[in-house]
Amino acid sequence: MALTVSYYTMDTPYANEAKEWAASAIEHLRSQWMTIPVDSMGSWQANTQMKAVLLENVRAHFRGPILYTDIDARFRSDPWPYLETLKKDVGVHTFHGELLSGTIFLQDTQFVKDLLRSWVVLCGIHPKKWDQCCLHAALDKLTWGSYSSQKKQLHVNVDNLPAEYCFIFDTMREQSPNAVPVIEHFQASRRYKNVI
Repeated sequence: MALTVSYYTMDTPYANEAKEWAASAIEHLRSQWMTIPVDSMGSWQANTQMKAVLLENVRAHFRGPILYTDIDARFRSDPWPYLETLKKDVGVHTFHGELLSGTIFLQDTQFVKDLLRSWVVLCGIHPKKWDQCCLHAALDKLTWGSYSSQKKQLHVNVDNLPAEYCFIFDTMREQSPNAVPVIEHFQASRRYKNVI
C-alpha cells in the first residue's frame, strides 16, 4: 500500500496549510495519507530540516512506496498512477539544476534508507543549509567536511519527476503556461518564513 505524507508546525500559519492539503488529498488521492503535526524548532530553517528526520522515521515504520509533499502543496489529480510505474529508488524534480525537495518519491529499499540516513547526517552537520541542498549532496555522492570520513557511498537510482509533480504555481507557470499540474506548490515560505 502506498502512503502520501506531509508535516506542519503546530500553532503557526502552516496549520491552515495542513487543512487545505488534507482537503486536496481527500478529493484526489486513492492512497493512504497523513499529515504529521510537529512542534516548531524556532525558525523556518530548522523546521525545514526536520523533513529528513521525519521521512527517515516514516520509512522505518511503513512498508511500501512513500510520496512526500510540502504542506503548501495541493493535489490537482492523483499522482499515484504515474508514480507506481517508477522503477528507480527515488523520484525528485530539478528546476534549472536545483533539486526541489517539495515533492519526493521514495521506494521501500535499503538504498532509500541509506539515503535518508545520509540526509539526516548532512542536515546535522550543516544546520544553516537548506534541506534540499543536503539531499542533493547525498544524492550526488558529494563529501561535506567530516561527512567524508564515513567513506560510505550511496548508489541510489533517481528518477527526475516531471515538473507537473512539483509545480511551483508562479515561476513554472511563466515557463510552462500550458502545463497541467498534478501537484502544485504555493511557496508558503514566502509568506511565513519571517513570521516563524
